[in-house]
Amino acid sequence: MAGLLTAVGLAAPAGLNAYLVLLIVGLAARVAGTIVLPPALAWLGNPWVLVALGAALTAEIFITKMPRLAPASERIGLAVRPIAGALVAMAGAAATDLAPVAAAAIGAVCAGAVHLLKAAVRARVVYQGPAGAIKPPRRSSRGFARPSASIRAAAANDPKHDSPEMAALRAKMFMTLRRGPH
Repeated sequence: MAGLLTAVGLAAPAGLNAYLVLLIVGLAARVAGTIVLPPALAWLGNPWVLVALGAALTAEIFITKMPRLAPASERIGLAVRPIAGALVAMAGAAATDLAPVAAAAIGAVCAGAVHLLKAAVRARVVYQGPAGAIKPPRRSSRGFARPSASIRAAAANDPKHDSPEMAALRAKMFMTLRRGPH
């Protein structure tokens, strides 16, 4: 039972961020000595592997902040995260009675499920928005995003939208349009 819980406990975070979990397991084996890696996974404690994992983690953090590259990162993660989940589950279950093949299978399924759940939530919230399919703003001929209907109504001094917040928005929009792009 402890092997199963260890496998799931290490593999689930790998579904969120594979490189971070691999880096933590490698550092725990190399520096702290709290995890004893099986001989087949001793390479996780290699300094060059730890540097590569740190670089991959840094790259992933920056890539996920770039809207055009984030979906590609998620698709790459679909292959990387279950493999990482299998590896860390095998590393964690090495000290227990759980067979390495069973730990790898449990880790891959667990990390893959967490990754698919994260990707589904991200696609729903980030790419579509909470209200359903939201298209990106259309661009005008000058390259600016077209203002929404409520902003256009506020700019036209529509009394229905007259409030202190809308007055501030109108003033900000007027100053932005007056200055132009920088």
